[in-house]
Amino acid sequence: MTSLIEEIGEEDFAKMMFIDGCFVVEFIHCVTSKYDDLHMSDQEVADVKRDLLLLENQLPHPVLDLLMNLRFTEEEKKNRIDEFLQIRKPHKMLALVSVVFMISMICFCCCCCF
Repeated sequence: MTSLIEEIGEEDFAKMMFIDGCFVVEFIHCVTSKYDDLHMSDQEVADVKRDLLLLENQLPHPVLDLLMNLRFTEEEKKNRIDEFLQIRKPHKMLALVSVVFMISMICFCCCCCF
């Protein structure tokens, strides 16, 4: 069985990661500071936010971190992520984010090692 990277090629895979990552960073920016520019209903925004957290839609953390660092300062990045996730109960949300991050890192490591 061939992997996705072998099937589409490394260059196309990298391009896909970059474009998807740019979408995520811009979506976070718009949700947290230019909400009206989205021209989406609240339900559509909620649906996209939910889809971004699904395991099968996860981008590798290093990709998102690099793109976020190009767009925001460390403080802005933290504030935008907090606002995007609407952390109201930090202990519960941080636990969820930690689990999602760990799963994405395991998947990333497995893809790179095999």
